[in-house]
Amino acid sequence: MGAWKVVADSDRYRSLLPSDEECAAALFQKFDGRRLGRSWKPLRVKLHKVGKAGDFPALASHIPVFNEKALLVLGPLLQGSVEALPLDCDEGSFFAINILAVIDCLDLANSEVTRFSTGEILSIDRYALFEEYIPDTALFKLPQERLRHPFATNAFRKAVRKHSFKGLEFEEVSKGAQ
Repeated sequence: MGAWKVVADSDRYRSLLPSDEECAAALFQKFDGRRLGRSWKPLRVKLHKVGKAGDFPALASHIPVFNEKALLVLGPLLQGSVEALPLDCDEGSFFAINILAVIDCLDLANSEVTRFSTGEILSIDRYALFEEYIPDTALFKLPQERLRHPFATNAFRKAVRKHSFKGLEFEEVSKGAQ
């Protein structure tokens, strides 16, 4: 199956900037795997026109953003595992992707983890995932890092490449113990 850490390529492609950063920061904390659709009010953003145009402009590390074309094409892969929440932008149609699939597939014994003195996880420096627990869904998060970057399955990565979409980087994740 395989999994990939998903990172928006904000060094080469355009980003979105929230009009109200304080409001956005509070809102971004809610993207933790719970549904937001019923209470969602589109966040006002503007396109930062530095870099090339891409299909996945950066907004926050744990919130992928799709343009309308990418959502239309990749939508069937995302069925039931995400909410596509519209953003309010004069420069195009963009959607914040709220990932609802939170899967406990982290192999702690084979990952490199930094902990607080209390034992809680501060950061995961190298990921190893139990392949048998990786979902069939295209995108997912780990419960240990709900507010960090998402992960993608091979199917999602292949679809992004097949359609020549631009703006995402995929970093391969190690397989855990079998």
